[in-house]
Amino acid sequence: MAGDLPEHAATLARYGRALGVTFRLTEDIRVLTGVARPVDNAAGAALCDGTFAHPSWWRCDVAPGRLPSLISRGELAADEAVALVRGSEALDVTRALTQEQAGRAADALAAPPDGPARASLSVLVEYAVTRRVPQRPDVADNADAIFNDVAPESV
Repeated sequence: MAGDLPEHAATLARYGRALGVTFRLTEDIRVLTGVARPVDNAAGAALCDGTFAHPSWWRCDVAPGRLPSLISRGELAADEAVALVRGSEALDVTRALTQEQAGRAADALAAPPDGPARASLSVLVEYAVTRRVPQRPDVADNADAIFNDVAPESV
């Protein structure tokens, strides 16, 4: 598809960037809400180590207070870190950013020609947000085989 026209390559690059950000933000939300259960409370442990997912960064940047102070002093317990992020607006802000990025990815697909490739790329946007395989007649019958790691819950 990208080889058809040079502008499609740039469009697909924009799509890929937005899709990647969408997927990462969704995963951050899933981990912090417990939908995706990390081993050894990875979300809290990462916070304690100073590794920030978007919701954690937002919480520290926009609503400074206890969380940044505890991190800088090295006095933060993993469960407390996750609770402080969950107790703020950080997850809602991240959900909104996820939808914005998903919209950018979907908008980028307006330029390439209609067809199975474009339909499949469109399904990936929906999957990146919901982690569910969309039931769409315009996508190949083997979509379930492509998406073999489908979560029972969406974000």
